[in-house]
This record gives sequence, structure tokens and C-alpha cells, in this order.
Amino acid sequence: MAIADRLLSNFKKSFPEKNKFRFFIFFVVLSTIFWVITKLSNTYDSKVDLSVNLIDLPVTIVPILEKDLVLNVDLTASGFQLLIYHLFNKKVELSFENASYTSGTALINLFNQRFQIEQQLFDNATVNQVTPNILKFNYDKLERKKVAIRPLLNIDFLPGFAINEDWNIEPDSLWISGPAQMLDTLNGLNTLPIKLIDVNTDIKKKIGFVKTNVLLKLEKKHTIVTASVRKFTEKTVSSFINIKSLPDSLSIKLFPQSVAVTFSVLLNKAELIESKDFTFSCDFDTSDGGSKKSLIVNIERQPQGVRKVRWKPMEVDYLIRQ
Repeated sequence: MAIADRLLSNFKKSFPEKNKFRFFIFFVVLSTIFWVITKLSNTYDSKVDLSVNLIDLPVTIVPILEKDLVLNVDLTASGFQLLIYHLFNKKVELSFENASYTSGTALINLFNQRFQIEQQLFDNATVNQVTPNILKFNYDKLERKKVAIRPLLNIDFLPGFAINEDWNIEPDSLWISGPAQMLDTLNGLNTLPIKLIDVNTDIKKKIGFVKTNVLLKLEKKHTIVTASVRKFTEKTVSSFINIKSLPDSLSIKLFPQSVAVTFSVLLNKAELIESKDFTFSCDFDTSDGGSKKSLIVNIERQPQGVRKVRWKPMEVDYLIRQ
């Protein structure tokens, strides 16, 4: 007994009074923490509020919501889980794929949605009851309009290269749903701008659209723009000028009688283009009976596949012979 008293006396001496109090507080706090953890680990029933995110809405439906839709859900879950649901606003997704839409009001029976709600909660949480039984909200019905897609392209080709044919846009138009007053002023949909430098190969780009009003819903999120890029060359040929509307009693001589035609054409087709493939003419009726000093040269025909066609001279002098 004397030995035990001595040991207790030595233990008390090693902890001054101040440290004894701190030691006591530490054990009280630690005990409280263990008690709270034990309690929160148990399972409880409680009602929590869950905000609703609407999904699977028809494209022509726009909800009119002054605030978030809220469900009051009776849950069986651990104390930890219930505490989180009470402290933080949890959102769950509800599918309105099978909802009814009548006279501006959407209705969905939540009885069949309980499992979907439960799947979005913590594991082992059970949904006992959902209030209200039927969720509803007011909506506006949108109109649809098909508009053309306008690609914003800034393409810088390497010298001698260009697109072989027109740009191909797929799709070149799409349906847009939205309020009637917005659709009335919408004449086309611009893509995001695309800039390409030193291009010498075929082009294929998936392009999104310029951001529109949140009330407008697009049928697709992007379009695909393609083009065939080929090597081109310039060529010049001489082509004879014809006279139109000349009276039988007159003869006329042009100065000069031909034009130099310069054009761009695919490199592998340049040799196939000849002067006879072009037709140029002047109309004598535009001379005011011969009072004008010159006639304008017009092109009437050109071969397929040529581009950037230009000719000199654009006007020619003439001499009338009786």
C-alpha cells in the first residue's frame, strides 16, 4: 500500500495543476467526438429538401420557373449522410420524358421516380416517401425555324493552291427552337470563326456555332465543313471578239479584234483549255448608232473549271464601213 501511495504521489507531482485541467478537457473533447461519431454512424429517418434538375424535356418546351423546384424526401440514412443533406443543397435529376404537357402545365407522377432519386443519393440511403406526389411547373411552347448555317472562314492558301469546288457544309441548315419573337429576327446561324494559314491539303473541320440566347435550342451543336484543295496555275489565251446586232447594211472592224484572256485552272487541266472554249462579243446596239467611240467587250461562254477570268482590253474601238 505504501508503494502504491508513493507512485500516485509521484504521478501527481509530474502533472502540475494547470496541466491536469488541460488533460481533463482533452479527454472530455475526445469522448464527445467518439460519442458524436457513434451517434452519426447509426441509421435514422429524416426529411430533407432536394432541389430538382429537369432532364429529358422536349425541345419545344421551356420551363417557367421563378425558383428551383424542390422535393421533400423522407429518407432512411446514416446520421453522417443526413447531416450532409441538411447542410448542403443536394440536386437530383428528374426525367420528364413521360410527363404530360397540357394547357401550359407539365405534370409528372413521382411514384415511378423514387428509384431514380435513390440512385443519385449516398449508398445505403433509402427513399421512403416523396412529397409532392405529382410535380408540376408552367412552361412556354417554342416554335421551330430552319435557318441556314453561315461558316466564318478565313483561309490563307499557299501560292498556287485553292479549293477545287465549292465548300461543302454538312448540315448546311438546322432547326432552331425558341420564342417566336426571337425566331422572327433570326435569318442565319454563324459558326465560330476558323482561320487556317498556308493551306495546301484538303480541308475538313468540325465547327461549333456562335453562342446564342439561352432560350434558343439548336438541333445540333456543330457542322462539318469540307473542301477539296488542289494546285492551280494561270494561263493566257487569245480569243476572237464577235459582233452582235450589226445591221446587214453595215460592216465593222474592231481594234483590236481579239482579247487576251487570263484565267486560273487546275494544273493537270491547263493544257486542255483552248481559245475556242471562250466566247466574247460586243453589242452594236450599245453604240447609239455608231456615235460612241468604243464598245464594251462581254464574255458569253467560258469552259467549266476555270476561275478568276479576266481579259484585256475591256473595251475596243471600231471603224464602221458603209
